Amino acid sequence: MNDEYFQDQDYAYYLLCHLKGLEKQYCTMMMEASNDWLYQIYRDLLLDVAYLQRQVYYVLFVNGWYLLETLEEKII
Repeated sequence: MNDEYFQDQDYAYYLLCHLKGLEKQYCTMMMEASNDWLYQIYRDLLLDVAYLQRQVYYVLFVNGWYLLETLEEKII
């Protein structure tokens, strides 16, 4: 990627897309694991990727790049 065309927000969304892809792949790998030991390794990696996703969402949110819809209390 060329830095003059991409901002921090672009990199964050790019990273988030790749983390989402990794999460899907680890989920598939868990289901196809041939033994419990391998399943646990994939599970731990999946949880690590999910944690990283949360961190990226947090960065997006605090920088105003990811907006959440506010609802009235009676709707919730």
